[in-house]
Amino acid sequence: FKNVGVIMQKVIQQQENDTVDIDNEFKDIERTCSLKGYGDISCITGRGVKVKDSYTKLIGLFYIDTDKHIWQNGDYQIELELNFQNIMDEKSAGQDEQKEDGSSEYTGGTEFPAEFTAYCPRKSEGGDTDCRKKKLDPSKKTCAAPMVGAFKQSYYTKDFLDKHPLLKYGDEIQLVTGVSNRDGTYKVNDVGSAIIIEKDGTYHIDILFGNVEDMMAFGRRKGKIVIGGYAGNMTARAKAVIAEAKKHLGKPYKWGGNGPSNFDCSGLMVYCFKKVNVNLPRTSSQQSKVGKKVEQSNLQAGDLVFFHNPVSHVGLYIGNGEFLHAPQTGDVVKISKTSSSYYTKNFSTARRVL
Repeated sequence: FKNVGVIMQKVIQQQENDTVDIDNEFKDIERTCSLKGYGDISCITGRGVKVKDSYTKLIGLFYIDTDKHIWQNGDYQIELELNFQNIMDEKSAGQDEQKEDGSSEYTGGTEFPAEFTAYCPRKSEGGDTDCRKKKLDPSKKTCAAPMVGAFKQSYYTKDFLDKHPLLKYGDEIQLVTGVSNRDGTYKVNDVGSAIIIEKDGTYHIDILFGNVEDMMAFGRRKGKIVIGGYAGNMTARAKAVIAEAKKHLGKPYKWGGNGPSNFDCSGLMVYCFKKVNVNLPRTSSQQSKVGKKVEQSNLQAGDLVFFHNPVSHVGLYIGNGEFLHAPQTGDVVKISKTSSSYYTKNFSTARRVL
């Protein structure tokens, strides 16, 4: 507030004379700040913290210049000096805010036992990239998991894989490790020779860490994962469409069915998207031309997925390799996997209309 008068005076001067540069007046304001709060052993000099202002909705990553950790009378607190080298990114007031990695809600899915191992990328050993040669980012919650195509699927029987699905690059799964700051929604982006599913159904999962100390502290431990649900880090409109679609699971397929008692594939999409004021054309062929094209590797919950050439079937992608659809005469509205051999072979395109 002490700077408001100076800044406003410069703004007035600039309006009257556009050669006046007021940018420098702001630099001294956004340099450093002190932060006090509950203790967190991961907050050390050289790392960064994400700061969010609840009033302005501004979010930014700032570096820690100094850290002080205080244990006193059973309380643990930290005092940090933050460097505002990276200025906050602007967000429009009222705009939907993307939830931070791992803090999102996660619903549905199937639970499986898991064994977690910590790993830390080491460039010297060529291990700082994922299975697609993209640089690993320890600031994001990612993991290595048993993935389609990573090894001979003949190792498993078809019945076993029906009950214990392999994952795809980019899939999201929920990890429950027993370590609170390591639990949450993770993206699958890597594989490894020891990343398998045991015969007893236990999934081997490697969790990415940013430094050796944290990696060693976590070590190896047992827990569980949830596959096939969907994470809450999606827009409110996508959630609303998926919630509406799930209300109709089990209803019979009928060619030309517009709901609510029965549906065909495109009629189901028209009905559900109307709930968020999106008016889709009536047929799957027409729907495959609206919105924005999306690559199969970049699908998000709420996208439309299309099959066959020419397009003759459509479904609603709900996350983690699953889509909801009204398949055919004699069948009902249900959830299927995009990774099944039939739908993999017949996948055509995907569109984003939200």
